[in-house]
Amino acid sequence: MKIFFVVILFYLLVQNSIFSEIKSPIILENGDLIFTNELDNGIYLLKNDKVTLLTESLGSGRFLTISPDNKYIGFKQINDKGQQSTAFINLDSNKIEILENFDYFAGQLSFSNQGVVAYTNNQNLILKYGKIKEIYPINNYSNIVSISPNSNFIAIQNQFGEIEIFDITKTEIFKSALKTDFTKNRNFNFDFIQKDTDIVNYKKLSDLKPIAKISDDNLEFYNPKWSPDSTKIAFLSTGDGLKLYSINERDIKTISNGVINDFNWSKSSSKMVFDEIDEVLGDSSKQIFKIFSYDINSSNKNIVFSSENQSATTPSFSEEDSSVIFAIENSVYKIDIDTNELIELLKYDDIDKITPKNKSVNITPANGFYLEVPYTHQVYNNPSEVSESVRRSSCAPTSALMGLAYHKVIPHWDNIGVDGVTHWGNYTFKTYRMRGFTFEASASGYTGGYGHMWSGDRSPAGGYLTSFIANHNFLSETKWSATFDFINSHLLEGNPLPLCATIRTLGHVFLIAGVYDSTKKQIYVNDPWGDANKTTYLNRDGKKAIYDWPGANNGQATFTFAWLSTMRPNYEKPEVLIEVDDKTLSYTDVNNYSSNNIGFYLHTAAPSNMTMLRNEKNGENDSYWWTNTTDQRVEAYAVWRPNLPVTGFYEIKVYIPNDGATNVITTIDYEINSADGVVYKNINQDLFKGSWVSLGEYQFNQGVSGWVKLTDFSSIKSKRVYFDNMRFDYIEPTYTAPTLVVTSPQNSLTIEESTITIIGYATDVDSDLSIIGVKNLTTDEYKQVSLSGSRGDFSVTLNLVEGVNSIKISAVDLRELKSSKEIEITRVISNTNLCEPNPCIQANREICILDSSENGYSCDCNSGYILDNDICIEMIQNNPCEPNPCLKENQMVCEIITTNIYSCNCDEGFELYMGNCHPIGFTETENNSSSGCLFSSTLNSRNPIHIFLMFLLSLYIFRKRLNKIPKK
Repeated sequence: MKIFFVVILFYLLVQNSIFSEIKSPIILENGDLIFTNELDNGIYLLKNDKVTLLTESLGSGRFLTISPDNKYIGFKQINDKGQQSTAFINLDSNKIEILENFDYFAGQLSFSNQGVVAYTNNQNLILKYGKIKEIYPINNYSNIVSISPNSNFIAIQNQFGEIEIFDITKTEIFKSALKTDFTKNRNFNFDFIQKDTDIVNYKKLSDLKPIAKISDDNLEFYNPKWSPDSTKIAFLSTGDGLKLYSINERDIKTISNGVINDFNWSKSSSKMVFDEIDEVLGDSSKQIFKIFSYDINSSNKNIVFSSENQSATTPSFSEEDSSVIFAIENSVYKIDIDTNELIELLKYDDIDKITPKNKSVNITPANGFYLEVPYTHQVYNNPSEVSESVRRSSCAPTSALMGLAYHKVIPHWDNIGVDGVTHWGNYTFKTYRMRGFTFEASASGYTGGYGHMWSGDRSPAGGYLTSFIANHNFLSETKWSATFDFINSHLLEGNPLPLCATIRTLGHVFLIAGVYDSTKKQIYVNDPWGDANKTTYLNRDGKKAIYDWPGANNGQATFTFAWLSTMRPNYEKPEVLIEVDDKTLSYTDVNNYSSNNIGFYLHTAAPSNMTMLRNEKNGENDSYWWTNTTDQRVEAYAVWRPNLPVTGFYEIKVYIPNDGATNVITTIDYEINSADGVVYKNINQDLFKGSWVSLGEYQFNQGVSGWVKLTDFSSIKSKRVYFDNMRFDYIEPTYTAPTLVVTSPQNSLTIEESTITIIGYATDVDSDLSIIGVKNLTTDEYKQVSLSGSRGDFSVTLNLVEGVNSIKISAVDLRELKSSKEIEITRVISNTNLCEPNPCIQANREICILDSSENGYSCDCNSGYILDNDICIEMIQNNPCEPNPCLKENQMVCEIITTNIYSCNCDEGFELYMGNCHPIGFTETENNSSSGCLFSSTLNSRNPIHIFLMFLLSLYIFRKRLNKIPKK
């Protein structure tokens, strides 16, 4: 008999190494050791005293399988995008091969003795032998498929957590596999790599013969493993331990109903070995870890190993059925079943520093949701004044209080933790009173939720987590089993659930707060210890961590179900509108105003605290608060803030409970913040016990700006003051809409002016805030004036346009009551000046001339333009003096008269006489033969107009000549 010295001491453990515990040690026939870690994110091989990391992919160590010839390791490979593929490792080459392309879903790999492999891909069951591949649609995703060693049966875990068993002996795969004579040697041909040359046959699930469907409405079954002789199949459940089903007897029995992480068969099929936690209490410091062997024939269950607070997990049989190997933290042990002789195998001191990356899946779920639950870390957020060892064992009350804070049934009660101020930690360790129950039981010197659950021989598992929740007005029960659908239904109702489990071998309670992916069975949790997906579990990342449900493998941390407590409110919270119930807690004070702080705010910060404020069960709606008055300072107070639907007057009524107390305050001031500012109303609470009392009528704006505040300050101290429900009753208006009178114009009329002044008054108007609005509906011009007094006079002037003008006059008072009148004014154009406004708005034709034509006016061209075919065109400007037409002797000066007309004048020193230019001072006799001349480049002497123009020109020249004749 070989003795294997295989214990490994990982120095990286104290340096936050990749794993703090070894899991699932399996000894191969050649003496090599395969194992994984508590993150399930690596597979390791110990060969010749050397550790090799075979793969570091997410979830690779969960549900791994070994082929019968010990040459292959089957596992699921998951990449950083969350894509999956069924894969295997060839131990001869350490090479990884994938069987299908990466996709959204893939399943674990299972081997038979004949070389048939089974796995799932998306919603298909795949059987493969050599080059033959059969595909069966199963219409759902299943992570685990297990083929029996003799290739006769397939066990599938369906989406409901049921185990379905099918006979596959009629398939072509089975008939082909029978040709292998596997009794003569163990060197089988596991030729299952996907190839293009594969012969693919598409089948129907109905082609397989159903044998059994193992189900329970309150449980899910997972991780089915066949006995080596293929006659039985064992599997785990979510709440009822390890089950065994016999193919021949068709019966199912429970091997152990404890909390079991894993199990394995002996090679002879006569025994099973499994680990079990004696009682998962929700505190890992109070757990006993055991390893059991089970005899199939005698049904005897014997303890092989027991250890308090040391996790002995994932056992498997050694090279013979008489000994078992298992892991404790970072070591592997071997123990004889019959003698219980424990061998600590030789430690390996020079281990390679194997540190696979702490990877995470980067994928957005298609169907997830998260309840925004406030987060509290049991070590870093709970009061630092509490010893750390106690904080480390406070996961159960911390998780429950996260759920209660989500439902807003406990006010803020700030404490100082390692990471600063938090709101809920005091409830875990200090005395307080809720609904008439005082959490004063003590454990390790602490009360509150921790003392309630651990006082004396109590434990969270003993019903004290459930009773803790129930004492806060919840319907709560302990469930020792659950399905994913059960969890999902509670979350969809808005109810998170505290769940106790073993996770990374730690007995622990965390809060399930949402569903990450319902198809893959992944959940959101608020884990008060941190995120179990991280290398070092005690971390600050426990809010909204993602865990795989038992039986699932998507690369996230998983757990073994132990029990849970439900958390359903035992009341209906009234809408915070016109009634503010003291159960509709707000977590924001008026001094830190936001639009979200509607409801009932209870101030518990220093110098106040929850030991002074007590909550009782009676009162209005079965809940109220009270404290004792002080005449020194304000220590405790409450604020009621409604969300009012409309602006208006409200009567405030407050309920004063009657609990039989005789020392009730007789004078206390309510501070009321309305639209008119802050006022105070004094009430004798003792006088109105057991009834509603009015605080008066006040005006409030719509929304959440108004509030009422009551403190514990009074001139009379040590008297009981109550904080209960408050109502804001809207007061309907009792007056009528204003009466609107228009005095001018009294009727519709026709006017010629461009404006009109409308005069009138309104009666029964609300002073200061009422208005008259006058609008010309035709031009959209609007003017308004404010009114005051019982009669509001007004005068408004509006512009008018040509045609019919529609005018609307409206009177509106403070409460939006209205009256209105409409009039029509027809404006006409007067004929006294038809050129105003100018009707001649045309291109270059804008001159309006009044005349006797049919229209009474005509339109003329602008300067520089002439009319041509009823269009104004620009005149052509010619220079008749270029070139100079005046070339006569002494008469070469050309002078422009008008367009196209010129005259020739005498040169300087000459004067014109009788048509000729003579030197100045000439005698008439010398020039009696002269004659004058006038030239035109365009004038036609036969045209009458030109003749007339020539006549005018001659007169002009003659007059000019006379002016030049020397005076005698």
